[in-house]
Amino acid sequence: MAELRKPEEPNRDQRPRPTKAEILIAILMAISAVAGCVEQLAR
Repeated sequence: MAELRKPEEPNRDQRPRPTKAEILIAILMAISAVAGCVEQLAR
């Protein structure tokens, strides 16, 4: 059991998976950035 758990732990430390909240925040930031660019172009 311990041998199976050891290889998984370093992988988690090297590549922490982004949470759903972080993904949503990134998407919202991208949308707001695009909206800002469109707003400037419209002017």
